[in-house]
Parts: sequence; C-alpha cells; structure tokens
Amino acid sequence: MIDNKLAELARRVSSVESSSVTIVDRLSNLEMKVEALSPCPQPDPSVKLVTTVGEAVGAQLRRKKNVIVPGLPQLTDKNDGDAVREFCEDHLGIKPWFDDKVSPNW
Repeated sequence: MIDNKLAELARRVSSVESSSVTIVDRLSNLEMKVEALSPCPQPDPSVKLVTTVGEAVGAQLRRKKNVIVPGLPQLTDKNDGDAVREFCEDHLGIKPWFDDKVSPNW
C-alpha cells in the first residue's frame, strides 16, 4: 500500500516537472515574440547628461537669487515672501519685487 502511494506520488511529481518545463519553454517563446514585436530603444545617455547638467545649472542660478533675512520670525499664516515684503514696506519704506518665474521653496 505504501509502495503504491509512493509510486503514485513519484508519477505525479514527474508530471508536474514535465508540465513546469513546458510552461518555462512557452514563456521563453512568448518573451522572444514580444521582444521581436516591440523592441525597446535604449535611451541615449547624452540626453540624460544634458538634462542633469541643465537641472544643476538652473538650481545654481535659483540659489544665487536667494536672500537670507536673519531674525525674521517664522509665521504660519503667510509665506516667507509675503512676510519679507510686509517687513520691507513697514520698516524700510520700500516694496521689493520678487521674480515670480522662479518657484521658491518657501
């Protein structure tokens, strides 16, 4: 009885093994067909380099325009730009202009 069960188990394991080989072969064939139908072009590394350099230069130019105002209290009801503008108007008699094209990290 145990020998019969072991033989049945061995037969089923062999069946599963052959089925898995068939599945792997089919999957491999499908992958080759998909690659043949839609080849994925490799990105040009020089484009990434130009983009990275452009981003770095832009960040550097943006930082050159930063102004540090020590002692200005941090307010929760308005952003830093409005606080600096209000301070300048109230205490210095000037209304500063901010470059709105640059998105500040306030």
